[in-house]
Amino acid sequence: MNNDIIESLVSVVVQSYKFVGFAKNTIHERDQYLTLLTCVLVKSPDFDNLITECEHKKSNQDFLATVRKYSTNKVLPPALKVLLNELEELTDSNSQKLVFSEVFQLRDNSNIQKLSRKERVTLYDRVLQRLQAMNLPDHFAADFSYQALPFNFAKLYTKLLQPKPKSRVYDPYAIAGESIVDFALQNQNLSITTESVNQSSRYIRHQLLIAGVPELNTMNSFALDPATNVKKGEFHYAITLLQPSIYSEIEDIRGDNSKALKGNYEENRIPKAVLKSRFWEHALIHHMLYSLNDSGKAVIITGKGPLSRHSDFHSRKQLVDNNQIDAIIQLPPKLLDARTVPLFAIILNKKRSNSNKITFIDARNCYTPDAGIHTLTSIDDIAAAYRNQSSQSIKLELVTQDIVIKNGYSLNVDTYVAHEKQHYDDIDVDAVQRALLKQQRHTDLIIRKLNSTFSFK
Repeated sequence: MNNDIIESLVSVVVQSYKFVGFAKNTIHERDQYLTLLTCVLVKSPDFDNLITECEHKKSNQDFLATVRKYSTNKVLPPALKVLLNELEELTDSNSQKLVFSEVFQLRDNSNIQKLSRKERVTLYDRVLQRLQAMNLPDHFAADFSYQALPFNFAKLYTKLLQPKPKSRVYDPYAIAGESIVDFALQNQNLSITTESVNQSSRYIRHQLLIAGVPELNTMNSFALDPATNVKKGEFHYAITLLQPSIYSEIEDIRGDNSKALKGNYEENRIPKAVLKSRFWEHALIHHMLYSLNDSGKAVIITGKGPLSRHSDFHSRKQLVDNNQIDAIIQLPPKLLDARTVPLFAIILNKKRSNSNKITFIDARNCYTPDAGIHTLTSIDDIAAAYRNQSSQSIKLELVTQDIVIKNGYSLNVDTYVAHEKQHYDDIDVDAVQRALLKQQRHTDLIIRKLNSTFSFK
């Protein structure tokens, strides 16, 4: 469906929000409306029946009684039961009957009925952004622009991991959830758990429900709290995206530990040697390993720092000695925005044989430029190079643990992947030196003239 139709639906939904009388535009009102909208956008016969039954209710009490009846339906997927419980919590005695009937009427919109799951997620996301801007003057101004979604790596995760149906997947640093939602759209019938430090867990949950996830748990929490929010060995896969800044890539020579994690952590979750670093990427890596079952795999997208920083030496040593690094993939810079430093995909595998080598892949040239931002290309080739440990188009090296140890446990791709030698035109060194001396004499003459002109007593 084209963009104009989706945008016209956004206008219809936002006008509906205004019509029901949410004059104060509180977060509670907004969340109640978005939860009802999610009920409309979720593709489920059970929810169609719920909406049909609720359209004829004349009071909040009757509406809530119907919601409770459906929430106890044994065949209803757990994720949809969570949504009904959320709807019950957001509905109080002051809620207007008009809200339910107005939102549920959207289900009969023919264009909404034609939307795919991905288009429904897009519609929800745009409505959310519009409602969040309601307190701004003239929110339908011509210069209103949606927050551009960065490249989310969901296709790369999918091709690298090839998750099986009914797998349990964990994103410990979901932020706004773009990666995990797109991952869910590409891989149906998964169980998904997320943690987000932003107040966005409700909206991540809504989008995952619309994407068709049957079982989920979206938490507003910090994955690296001393008391873990997930169980050991709970997941088949873990994925996350860290967007490094140039400052996080620079080793602090002063030994500043201001950002070091504090608290009592289980040693088998985050070792004490890892906690000493003021950078916490490796703490998250160890936490992800802790969350995986015995054959679990994880992909973390991060900058170059964790691969070579001195302060993270002990963590890299433990990962290599324990044979948990499966591959390191160097990706192009500017994938998220025009300032993004080069990124790397660290692939962890808890079921590696002792004979397995570490695959170092150089994919830094797999991109096409697009208005100052690069678009990752050749994703199928990158994933095939990782799985097959060979490629005709992607540069890679298979490296033993012994070689990594000899290189001081460096995981930097440049340490192991050979590059073509640069060819330069022959340079006449004597001619260049004569030219430089001539320029130096000319500069000295100008300085002497200036000194004689401007004399300071």
